[in-house]
Amino acid sequence: MPGASDQSSANRDKQRADESQMRIGWRMFGLAWIMSSEVAAGALIGWGWDEWQGTDRTGLMVGASIGIGVGLYSLIRGAYKAVNEMDRIERRVNSHVGDSSAKRPTQGEGRDGQ
Repeated sequence: MPGASDQSSANRDKQRADESQMRIGWRMFGLAWIMSSEVAAGALIGWGWDEWQGTDRTGLMVGASIGIGVGLYSLIRGAYKAVNEMDRIERRVNSHVGDSSAKRPTQGEGRDGQ
C-alpha cells in the first residue's frame, strides 16, 4: 500500500516539524535570557566604573545603554535565524505533504491568488 507509507512519512515529517518548532521556542527563550544578561552586565560594568571614578550614575547609564544595544542586536540576529529555520522546515513539510494551501502569495498576488 503506497498510500499508507506516504501518510506515515507525512506524519513523521509533521512530528519533526513540531519538535523543531519547540527547539526554536526554547532558542527564543534563550535569546531573551541572553539579552537580559547583556543589559545587566552593561549596567554592572557601568556601576563599577561609577564607583571607581566617583561619578554619579553616568557610567551606569552608558553601560546600560550599551547593554541594551548589544542585547537588541543579539535578539534580532537570533530571531532572524530562527525565522529562516522555521521557513525551511515549513517548505520541507509542505513539499512532502503537497499542501498547496500553505503557499504564500507572491508580491503581485493578493490573498485570493490574483
